[in-house]
Amino acid sequence: MKLLYLPLNVAGDFQDGTTQAFVQELGAENVVVFDYLTRMLPDSSLELGRLVAQYAPDWVHMQLQETGKILPSSIESIRKGSPRVVWTHWMGDWREGISPKLAEICRITDATFISNEGQIPMYEQTGAPLVRYWQNAVTESIDVSPPQFVRLAFRVPEVVLCANLNMRFPGAQERVDVVKAFMASGLDFGLVGAGWPAEFRPIARTGPRMQRHIYEKARVVVGVNHVNDCERYYSERQLAAMASGKPHVCWGVPGLEKDFEDESECLFYTTPEKAVELTRELLANPGWADSIGKAGQEKVLDFHLWPHRVREIMPIIEELVRDKQ
Repeated sequence: MKLLYLPLNVAGDFQDGTTQAFVQELGAENVVVFDYLTRMLPDSSLELGRLVAQYAPDWVHMQLQETGKILPSSIESIRKGSPRVVWTHWMGDWREGISPKLAEICRITDATFISNEGQIPMYEQTGAPLVRYWQNAVTESIDVSPPQFVRLAFRVPEVVLCANLNMRFPGAQERVDVVKAFMASGLDFGLVGAGWPAEFRPIARTGPRMQRHIYEKARVVVGVNHVNDCERYYSERQLAAMASGKPHVCWGVPGLEKDFEDESECLFYTTPEKAVELTRELLANPGWADSIGKAGQEKVLDFHLWPHRVREIMPIIEELVRDKQ
């Protein structure tokens, strides 16, 4: 099977994990990557049309989000000239609503993949022919075995939370309340992230490629999403934190128990007070903390790397490709 892949490479956050996983599954000779954002082409749609015509892929997989670099009308036009190509796209986030442009992309592609189960009905209402759950994953070269000899410019405390703050998300206040609870707890706690007012005293800002180096120096990693009431929607930081091997105290979003076992692979909480209580218990019981961290790490390495994700959707893709022949 030949794949043309359009990753969402922005702000230094390149989708290396998905690219590597596609190559591992399909072979390097069968994967062409069209980096439509970073190449800064004046018209990405024209280049996409040329690539589809020249490469003749069986499958085009896109992460377009709301970039506007490739319009639904362009995709529809290209599809008419290559009717046997399967087109899919992935939404790796939570959406307050679906714009008309995004709804049109859902309608004209063969499958829409989203990273939560709670919003499947919303996407189905666009008229999308197929909507399926496809969760985020960790990239082994970043979250499991990153380059060593990285020197951080700050001291990592015993308890750390990596998270940005954007108050337009419905879970932002819960994120604020959790940080306040830890700041008042007397624990050796530090916040890493952007968007926080000075009163929260963030010790640094960081991107995905530095998270692992922070987590490995902490004793406990705390997590709270920017949306906490959507079925099976959790931040990729959940997976990155667990991949580090440190115990993860995380907000128990609905459906999280489908993927992880509470009190064995991580610790769920739904109030700031409970988060602080669980963290104290971990710090007081290092043997238990180690067992939680190791079990969580094993679960991520066994089920939540990008190669696992690619293998999850391949039966769907293979059936769609067969139907086009």
